[in-house]
Amino acid sequence: MSVRRTWTLLVSLLLVGGCAWGCGPVGPSPHLTQEELAGTWVNDQGATLEVNSDGTFTAAALRACATKDEPLDFEPDSGQGTWELEAPEALSPYQTVNLRFGPPENFAWDDWLADDDEMFFFIGDPDSNERCTFRRK
Repeated sequence: MSVRRTWTLLVSLLLVGGCAWGCGPVGPSPHLTQEELAGTWVNDQGATLEVNSDGTFTAAALRACATKDEPLDFEPDSGQGTWELEAPEALSPYQTVNLRFGPPENFAWDDWLADDDEMFFFIGDPDSNERCTFRRK
């Protein structure tokens, strides 16, 4: 192998490896089912999310994750509704969960992320990586 080809290969490997390291968590998708996600999820601030395998949920005190810098401007703070688990995406260690409160509120809260052990949503800009994290009870 020529020196030029060796350097090209080395630089390519460094670029690909650097992106994989710096681009956030990359790994196999959890491939969760509704039955596997079902259960009671709690966080350290006192919020709870009871997810049922029939696609319904009950939530309480979700604004507990608010901070002074990032108030959670959504309604409702507590309530009931339905949820949907999106299909797994390639190279994502989480699956997306979408909540629909109501009736009567009819409020949609998309982009919760879940794996086997945790479920969370981002507070404010996802680039800040500030999360409201729930663990199985």
